[in-house]
Amino acid sequence: MKIINFNFLKKNDVYIHIFLLSFLYIFLKYILSSLLLPNIDLVLKIIYFSDTEYFDIVESLSRFDIFLIRSKFELAENIFGFPFFSMIFHSLIFNIFGFYSFLILEFSFHLLICLLLFKIFNILFDNRYLSLTILFSFYSLLLALEIAMSIENFSDISRKIHLPIVDFIGNRFPRPIVTSLMVFLIIYNNLIIISKIHININKNILIISLSLMFLMNSFFFLFINLFLSSFWVLHKKIFKDFSKLLIFTIPISIGLIILLLQQFHSEPDYENRIGMLYIDFNDKLLLLNHFIKKIFQLEIILLLLINTIFIYLIRNNNNEIIVKKFNFLYICFISSILAPFIFVIFLNKVISLYYFWTIIKFFGFFTFIIFFYELFKKFFTKKIFYFFLCVFVVIVITKNFRYVSKINNNQTFELNEVYKFLEDKYKGSDFTFYGETNRIKFNQRALNLIWLSLENRYLMYPPGFSTSLKDEQLENLILHFFKIMNVNDETFFDILNDQSCSRDCFARYFTHKYSVNSLRHKKDLQSEYNLNDQKLILKIAPIIWWHLRIDKTEKRRLIDKYKTMKKRPAISPDLIVLDKNHKFFSTVDILENYDLIFTTSNFFNIFLKK
Repeated sequence: MKIINFNFLKKNDVYIHIFLLSFLYIFLKYILSSLLLPNIDLVLKIIYFSDTEYFDIVESLSRFDIFLIRSKFELAENIFGFPFFSMIFHSLIFNIFGFYSFLILEFSFHLLICLLLFKIFNILFDNRYLSLTILFSFYSLLLALEIAMSIENFSDISRKIHLPIVDFIGNRFPRPIVTSLMVFLIIYNNLIIISKIHININKNILIISLSLMFLMNSFFFLFINLFLSSFWVLHKKIFKDFSKLLIFTIPISIGLIILLLQQFHSEPDYENRIGMLYIDFNDKLLLLNHFIKKIFQLEIILLLLINTIFIYLIRNNNNEIIVKKFNFLYICFISSILAPFIFVIFLNKVISLYYFWTIIKFFGFFTFIIFFYELFKKFFTKKIFYFFLCVFVVIVITKNFRYVSKINNNQTFELNEVYKFLEDKYKGSDFTFYGETNRIKFNQRALNLIWLSLENRYLMYPPGFSTSLKDEQLENLILHFFKIMNVNDETFFDILNDQSCSRDCFARYFTHKYSVNSLRHKKDLQSEYNLNDQKLILKIAPIIWWHLRIDKTEKRRLIDKYKTMKKRPAISPDLIVLDKNHKFFSTVDILENYDLIFTTSNFFNIFLKK
């Protein structure tokens, strides 16, 4: 009796290798954690191992809550304004699997991305093992860079190379784990059309158009780039055949209408909170001048020069169809350079412009790697693939073992105790929750997500990114909570001036509302910021969005408001999870209104409202 069908394995070995890559890349850390941390709940591991910024939005959308309601005390008047297409599928599946859906879909989407990348490489090279070699070399490099980032002498250069790669083939949700699927679908279908191996060109054009519609409502920066590249391939075909023109333009037009309607009905304060900046003619000139300087940076010049030389060599050594395929990749790179100029010239508001440079670097590097393999493909044999396969296995084990070992500590075990206690006592409750610890990056998010994972909904105040409340409403909730915690005026002043998180920590409650750079700041720079902040602001490039500084006028307004605000016990959380050694909140001060109901050995107290 045959237990193993070797013919089947041989015939499908490519897909088995791709499955192995995705399985190890996504699941190995969970497998290792089950050995090193067997008693930690899987939900807590998902929260630890994932980029969780959008998890609470997915939970809201799963209930078709487009207002992102998290508060019993303040109600939103308008819908939220963040492009949401990349969260639709996760929101639907969340209804079935809850927080486990993030892990299930992380693997599923990553597997699809790897399959698409393999198919793209195979169209270009018509060599299955060379295509696998490129795929495994990409992920080996990505993981090696993540290890190198923790080594002092290599951290800076590793981080610079790592960022543009991980932003396209990493596992962060929703970008790139969802958006890159659309990117590679567009590239793949354009290559099919160029190669003339399509069965139905209308289907390929439709997939490209639907993917562009999706990107428009998920990550607009990529939409511009891929629209230009696709138009270069399709313009002759769609202008010769009206039906093809309709297939291309109708989905994109629908996507634009949806985007405009959402922006029209969204909360105006929200776009300011996520960093939107309206610009005038002088601002455009400043940005365009900065873009020109960025293009002449050494890494961009080198990528442009080397890729231009490589495409010239490829054109001299291949037939017309092969040249057109590699030309398309070169056009993708050139389009990524043109995209920020088009964005600033034609639009009167901008946001997070640094994403454009990540895209330029990725397409430059992606094009360089593919061109390199094309020019030297005769040296890459099946044995080379197995070498990269072994390298990948070694690196993925090393990286994930180091990663899991970092959370093997008392804090993790005690946080798990908190999770188990809340699961046992307050799952599916109607309580309003507050949780915070100094010990975890994004100190509120982990505890909030633990609460939401237990089928609960309400928070004392939601993150600024994940709510469509007005700024004043969010501000009121935060300040009322400080009053409940008996934070006096002097301590509130300290909270406003705390920069222990390398920015104004209080400003993080409002996401990018207080973002500053050489373009975005209060007009009267000298009177509104101290000398150190003035120097910092003038040094920050106008495309950088993550430096947060609250101006002096705004601080005075907040201090005056806090001084006159009355304590209102009705506006308070029912349940509080608090770090025992919190920087500003004293657990003793709240015992007049709360009972201590649970405590861990070192780190956490849980309080219930009397």
